[in-house]
Amino acid sequence: MVFKLKDDLDTLRKLILEVDQQIFELAAKRFRLVARVGDYKNHQGLPVINLHVEKEVINRALKLGETLDLPKGFSSKIINLFIQESVLAQAGSSANRVAYLFNSAEQVKELEAKGESVIKLNFEEPTFFTPPQVKKVASPSLKKTCKNYSSPPRSA
Repeated sequence: MVFKLKDDLDTLRKLILEVDQQIFELAAKRFRLVARVGDYKNHQGLPVINLHVEKEVINRALKLGETLDLPKGFSSKIINLFIQESVLAQAGSSANRVAYLFNSAEQVKELEAKGESVIKLNFEEPTFFTPPQVKKVASPSLKKTCKNYSSPPRSA
């Protein structure tokens, strides 16, 4: 069907706004449910992250996206965003985030013990030497006691 009139374009935009409204209402409902799950986990002393549940949720979303003929990769982006925001909402305070990180490290150890491969993106020292050309360029800034990656403030 081809739309030729500006009224048709306005109508389509209005329909898109209505769908956006529904999406946000459903997202709000999802976050209320996530909060209840977080309360339950907290009360039961359960970790924020459950990799097995996440895997099931992701697989369901990918299948649903495929069934609904959504653009490739869209379902993955959306469900991973939902999971990321759910974890942040459930972790709550920074103290809880520390517990979350500890629990994540423990889950990685469990997966490795089962022989599953895990890609680690640690917050540790790099395991490679700094290339000489980087040292050469960085050296003058380090001597000026610059501690950030951005340029130092200019003197007036």
